[in-house]
Amino acid sequence: MYRDYTVLCSSGMIQTYEASSAVAFLQVITPDQSENKQSIPKQSIPTPQITVYENDQYGGASYNLRPGRYTKEALTQAAVPDNWMTSLKVPDGCTVEIYSEDNFAGTMWEFTSDSPNIGSAANDQMTSCIIYYDGGVTFYSGDLFQGSAVTLTKGTYSLNELIQLGIPNDSVSSLAIPKNYSAIIYDNMLFDGQSWLFNYGTHNVGAACNDKMSSVRIY
Repeated sequence: MYRDYTVLCSSGMIQTYEASSAVAFLQVITPDQSENKQSIPKQSIPTPQITVYENDQYGGASYNLRPGRYTKEALTQAAVPDNWMTSLKVPDGCTVEIYSEDNFAGTMWEFTSDSPNIGSAANDQMTSCIIYYDGGVTFYSGDLFQGSAVTLTKGTYSLNELIQLGIPNDSVSSLAIPKNYSAIIYDNMLFDGQSWLFNYGTHNVGAACNDKMSSVRIY
């Protein structure tokens, strides 16, 4: 006489088999194959922004900056004057590196929380800066970190998933990447065709890659 058995293993795999005194048949089913498997829809996460202020104690004029690597040109595009900042607000998960010279050169000061006064050495010294957000990679529709922004966590995103999350086909011109992240952009919808690897953010992905993203891997 045959009997059917189903056993849930500690690894999450399911073993099903039929057995008799003469023979046994074994099948191993991964959780993805089980009938009770439920797919979890991918979601974007809110894109944070820091705020830089003209005076101490968060006074004077102020400007918001989203994650990115801001050269002097990029800061000018964001309306932030050169050698101007005295205080800043930094949301959780963000790190700000400010540099005394363009292109992330010169003296660097790092901030991971609000500072009502960045100190006499750093005061009015910011000519370029890098804003990291450890939650994910931020994709921008414009160069210099302008336009619409969508932040995605680690994973793979097909064209249909990108569209559902607010990134139209062939619409990315710049991106911000946190430390210890990488992103591979593909010009075809299912992770094939020409690809570009980014290990850090850039204010312009380049002429070849510009407005070419149809799928992406973030790891």
